[in-house]
Amino acid sequence: MMAEKDGEVKSDKPILVVDDDPFILDFLKTVLEAGGYAVLTASDGREALEVMDSEQPGLILLDLSMPVLDGSGFLEQMRLKPPPRPPVVVMSAFDNTRSLARQLDAEGWLQKPFDLDTLLGIVDRLLR
Repeated sequence: MMAEKDGEVKSDKPILVVDDDPFILDFLKTVLEAGGYAVLTASDGREALEVMDSEQPGLILLDLSMPVLDGSGFLEQMRLKPPPRPPVVVMSAFDNTRSLARQLDAEGWLQKPFDLDTLLGIVDRLLR
């Protein structure tokens, strides 16, 4: 299913948002859907892996600090799955989010709290 806004096709695959904060999950889902994207959510890394078993997201927005299975643990497990694998943007309130993203070989990073234009710009760029 392709999400559209004003006739513009945004993506043929959903965005998977992974965060243990229900407010952030709901907020990102609302913002991204308003921007023309289909959105899946998971509250920890283990749940995100289960979602990936049944869905094929085009992009993952991943919090690093979560219970059950954190962001880095999720990435380790995701990389054991056969390709293709979606690009990952790590999200964190840590001051070193950018360097953590590089260490984890993520395609992008967002420092919390983040600017919505920055979020949508990264999403648009990675889903093109």
